[in-house]
Amino acid sequence: MKKITPIHQQQTGSVLVIGLIILLVITFIGISSISSSRLELKMANNDRNHNLALQAAEAALREGEQVADSTSAKVLANDTCTGGYCTSRGNEIALDTATALAAVFCSANYVPERWETGCGGTSLEVWTTAGRSMAYAGTAIPGVAVDPRYIIEFLSDVDCPGSAVGSLNCELFRITALGYGGTETSPVMLQSIFRKG
Repeated sequence: MKKITPIHQQQTGSVLVIGLIILLVITFIGISSISSSRLELKMANNDRNHNLALQAAEAALREGEQVADSTSAKVLANDTCTGGYCTSRGNEIALDTATALAAVFCSANYVPERWETGCGGTSLEVWTTAGRSMAYAGTAIPGVAVDPRYIIEFLSDVDCPGSAVGSLNCELFRITALGYGGTETSPVMLQSIFRKG
């Protein structure tokens, strides 16, 4: 009987090196997937906050139109936006005296609209000063960081459809609503022009 002796091959460890490389590639793919998932989660959260802010602003806008229709908003409108009833500054566009052109936004001669924010405190800051805007009083909107607010600006008297030219028997208002999503860093501002009469 013949004795068979096994032939031993010299092992170089290449299987270990290839296994480690494959493991490293799989690790990078996993890390990339986690980063991508986190980014997609942030995007989805931002989209949700924006939609929530949009819905809140829309609800406040509709309530503002109802309030303008059911109150004496024209009589209540004033230059200091008391109670959220304002007069428009649409005809108060300031001119830069040096160039006789419309003043640049937030410059010394610029007259901001009632609803504009910032400008170094030159606007009325209707959104942050108590009593200058109206709080939304409808059904509570779950998930918003701050309840939406709105102002009603009287623009002018206009002719109603079908009435005599120059009768000016309808009133025109601009309703501006500001809504927030799940955080205060996601504001949405909406406006509508509303005719009463």
